[in-house]
Amino acid sequence: MFELQPKTDSPALCRLADGYEVKGEAGTYFLLESAREIPAPEPHDNPKHRIDLTRTVFLDIESTGLRPSRPLFLVGLLFCRGGQLMLRQYLARHPREEGPLLRDLARELAAQQVLITYNGKRFDMPYIEERMACHGVAFKWANFHIDLLWHARARYRGVLPDCRLVTLEENILSEKRQDDVPGARIPQVYNSFVKKQEPALMRGILKHNALDLISLYKLLPVLHGE
Repeated sequence: MFELQPKTDSPALCRLADGYEVKGEAGTYFLLESAREIPAPEPHDNPKHRIDLTRTVFLDIESTGLRPSRPLFLVGLLFCRGGQLMLRQYLARHPREEGPLLRDLARELAAQQVLITYNGKRFDMPYIEERMACHGVAFKWANFHIDLLWHARARYRGVLPDCRLVTLEENILSEKRQDDVPGARIPQVYNSFVKKQEPALMRGILKHNALDLISLYKLLPVLHGE
């Protein structure tokens, strides 16, 4: 269980490689960005299911619990821009950074037309919207939302053992994660990070989040391209 730390006990916040601290009127948070060149798979351009990838964002969150009464601390976004995949990870190094993070996230999402998630209709977006409401941020996603979990269940229920993302990675993409942080351990690891502010503790979580997003990108033409 994640435990909020009293402000008087809060350590100085660390800085991580490949990122920078964002300072706003409401406070700070940390932003990590990276890019890789990768051509868009041809099935994305199927006229029947055409998606403008330049106005599309893939989203995945990491939180301190399963209910939005608990803070979220990481929101990963993946964009396709200029022949590159652009990864942007919004990180709250301490729960006090959640509000500033969510304010900027709301502005980023408002500029997008299509949202792609995995169980995002029932988990990620309701979680984000309720946490935003807790911080006085008025936001509700009203544009096109593709939840690939729904497509996975329609196609693979009864075919695969289950429709977890890692199951599709192994059976559909033929990829197996190495040294991944199990989702159930993420709140515990983050709790340690908040207390110690050691960047090494976040590396596995950031990698886990990035792998989730890359898998969504790869699965999109498989699950939504026909």
